[in-house]
Amino acid sequence: MASSRILPIVLFLCLLIPTGASTDEAPDAFEPDNTFEQAGSITPNEEAQQHNLHAPLDEDWIRFRGLAGHIYHFHLTALSLPAGFILEIYEYGYGGRDDIRIVEYMKTPEIGELSDISLSWEVPGEGDALYYLRIRHSDPAMH
Repeated sequence: MASSRILPIVLFLCLLIPTGASTDEAPDAFEPDNTFEQAGSITPNEEAQQHNLHAPLDEDWIRFRGLAGHIYHFHLTALSLPAGFILEIYEYGYGGRDDIRIVEYMKTPEIGELSDISLSWEVPGEGDALYYLRIRHSDPAMH
C-alpha cells in the first residue's frame, strides 16, 4: 500500500459580516473569483491566501493541481461572526471534456468568532488532475 504525503494547500481566512450591516467588507485581492473560469491558482506548501466572502451570495473559487493519492488540508477561520461553510471540490477535464464535475462536498458546522475548522481530502484515482475549490456560506443570507 502506497503511503500518502500530506500537502497543506490553503489557509483560507474569511471575514464575515451579516446581511444588512451598515458597512460592507471590501472585496479581497483575488476578486473577481466567483466562477471556476475566474479562479486564481494556489500551490501547496506556499504562502496562504486570504479571501473573504464580502457580499450576499459571494463565493470564492481557487484552482490547484491535485496529485493522486495525496492528502490536502483546508483550513478556514471565521474572523468576526459565527458562520458555517460549504466547500465543494470539482475536477476539471473529466472524460476529456472542457468542463468540471463535483467530486467532493463538505459542509462545516457553524464556527464562532475567531474559530477555525480544518478539513482533509485525498485526491482520488491514479493520475494527477486540475481541481477547483468552491467556498461559500452555508447560509446564503450571510456575507
